[in-house]
Amino acid sequence: MRPPLRGQVAYPEEMDPGAAVHSRLQRYLDLLYSANRSLNLTRVPRDEAGERHLEESLSLLDLAPWEDGAEALDLGSGGGLPGIPLALARPAVRFRLLERTQKKARFLAAVAAQLELANVEVVAQDSREYRSSVDFRAPNYLVSRAALPLARLVPEVGRILAPTGTALLLISPGAAGKEIEQLSRREGFTGFAVLRPGRATVLRLRRGGVPLSTMPGRPDGGPTRTPPRGPLPRG
Repeated sequence: MRPPLRGQVAYPEEMDPGAAVHSRLQRYLDLLYSANRSLNLTRVPRDEAGERHLEESLSLLDLAPWEDGAEALDLGSGGGLPGIPLALARPAVRFRLLERTQKKARFLAAVAAQLELANVEVVAQDSREYRSSVDFRAPNYLVSRAALPLARLVPEVGRILAPTGTALLLISPGAAGKEIEQLSRREGFTGFAVLRPGRATVLRLRRGGVPLSTMPGRPDGGPTRTPPRGPLPRG
């Protein structure tokens, strides 16, 4: 494993995106916490941001193929989590950050400009407005972090996701398995799994295409842990 830069994420050698991305991730945290004073973007203390923001966001990289040219949507992006770290790590994937609060959407647009994220577009709408707009595109990947309660989030994902798409939802560790199964089946998902890469808990949903059994993680809904990426920034 490559030694970590001071205050940066350390990746396994085969996944290390390089010093430039490390630096931009740190710059993103600087922008997030500077704006947090007025926009209330996060309650996580700065010294825990590496593990609770970056590690959880980047843990999604191991749970899907993220093909070049694919389209991804961050539903209810808020301060840009998990969308911005993912966009930094996967520059060949096109990300839309969907955020209905205008002040937060302006913040996201400013971050994308300052970090020179050419693969990021900010949409200042809620999901219902977006679904009915002329600019709507069903994404190959949908990510979200506590944007809605599960009972509302899973149906909304079903309305947005492409027919063979994958959703990766960062959820509460205490989410009830039976509720997840009922919601997933009711909304027509062909497979679901609750995965635990690192400290995150992720609900992965698919509506068709490649069976879950061929993808990383356990397809039966059981816990899965990916190998650790190494030390993470303390802020």
